[in-house]
Amino acid sequence: MARISGAKGVLIHDPRSFLTSLQLDSSVTIQAVNVQSVAGPEHLQFILEQAEESRRRGILYAQRLEVDILLRIACSLQIKKAFDRVGLKKGKQDLAIMAIGPIARVDSVWNRLKRIIPLNFTTLKVTPVRLKKLMSIHRIDGVSLSTVSRTEAPVPGILAEKAALLQFSSG
Repeated sequence: MARISGAKGVLIHDPRSFLTSLQLDSSVTIQAVNVQSVAGPEHLQFILEQAEESRRRGILYAQRLEVDILLRIACSLQIKKAFDRVGLKKGKQDLAIMAIGPIARVDSVWNRLKRIIPLNFTTLKVTPVRLKKLMSIHRIDGVSLSTVSRTEAPVPGILAEKAALLQFSSG
């Protein structure tokens, strides 16, 4: 089971401490990234599905699921590059937050998270500016877009494919 949401204008003094404070249950993996690195909720759903399937098969990109998720969102196998690209920074920022684990535990953690952070799903909505930035960062051009059979929101699908194929790329 997975849940995703956004959070608007969260003040973070220390990213590591902030992420640690979100770990409310050891059976639930929590990850938070800067929402500017996300191509909407569909993108996050694809990434979480990939990470969960990889964990099930024992082929994660990293030893810890939350790091694997970060690598997949960043489309990079380099942890430092992934943190630089999508990780939380000091200061006020909008977040994308994910929780994955057993249904009852995820629901319990999610309810507690809502008391700590003002969750706001609309924060995940992709703006044209964010989309253009993501396309530039990930080198997605018109030719790439035209090869996608889906006409609605092709960028999340392309990013998910890039994430799935990281071990075969130089990312």
